[in-house]
Formats: sequence, structure tokens, C-alpha cells
Amino acid sequence: MSKGKGRSLSLVEDASERCSYSIQNVSDQIRLKVKCKECGGKGSLSEGKCRNGVIGILLEEPLPSSIVLSGYVETLYEDEAVVLMQKMTGILRGIRQFGERRTGEDSDRCDKCKRSPRYIFGKIEKAFNRSLPTLNREMKIQSTGLSANRDTCGNCIESTKSDLQMLQASMEDLKSFILRNAFRISVVQG
Repeated sequence: MSKGKGRSLSLVEDASERCSYSIQNVSDQIRLKVKCKECGGKGSLSEGKCRNGVIGILLEEPLPSSIVLSGYVETLYEDEAVVLMQKMTGILRGIRQFGERRTGEDSDRCDKCKRSPRYIFGKIEKAFNRSLPTLNREMKIQSTGLSANRDTCGNCIESTKSDLQMLQASMEDLKSFILRNAFRISVVQG
């Protein structure tokens, strides 16, 4: 087993610790190994802190074939767990891209606007870091807060609504994936 590069990285808002990790090559497969003892995380992808730490790493590194959370016990995640992390990372990447969209003509006014993509998707990203149910609630709040008007904000609001719809479609895909794997639903060919 050869070790690749490793760094410390934190995406969890207000976290003082960082996830220390290494990229390893195991049988020609990329393995991400996160050192959980160092940050006090529980070493489980079901815990928000660890999950967000792994997602933060996946924003910066190539998609691994497996993920090991190494605490007092090493937990190996493969297959569906890696795909789940990939989908969640894609959602966070989308949230950030939507938040950077500049559609207004008056940037000073847009920066202060509570209907701007930066404000809306900033709140959505904070909700993402807390939990998926919190994310769903925040998306609904932000969607209902956008009213179609025809002032100078009209194009911005329409673009933001469209971005929220795309994000909602990604969330539906994620929910479907989770349900299929939770219940091991399979299609039977007859």
C-alpha cells in the first residue's frame, strides 16, 4: 500500500479542528483515510461533523473507491456509501456555484439584498452543514420568499428560482438513492 498526499481541511462552519487525511493507493484503487482521533469526531458518516469533514475533502480530492474513518476503530465505507458522499458533495458544490452567480447590475445593492443568490444560497449552505432535514426546510423557506416582480431584480429572482428547482431535483435524486439503498429495493425482471 502506498500513501499519497495528505492535508488538513475543514469545511464545517465554526469548527476549530480540521480533518487530517491521506490518499492511499490500495490494489490500484484510491482510498481516502481520515484520521478521526485527531478531531474528536465519532468516526462515522452518520455523524454530521465527520460527514461534513469528508465532503470537504471530496471537494478538493479525486473521488475515492473507498473511505476509511480511522478512530479507535477503523470503519471502511465502499460502494453505496461512497456514491452517497459523491452525491452530497455534488449538492454542496452546486449550492456554492449558485451562490456565486451574479445576475444583478448594481453589485452594491445586490450584496445587501436578502433575495440575492449569495444570501439565499449562503443560508442554504449553512443548513446543509447542519442536516438534510434542516436543508429541506431552508430550501422551502427560501423558495417561498421569492416573489416574482418586474423591477430590476426580476431576472435575478427568476434565475434563483431556477437554481432552487435544480437543487430540489438533486435533493430528490439523493432521497431516492437513500431510500433504494435503505430498503434494498431492486427491480425484478419478469
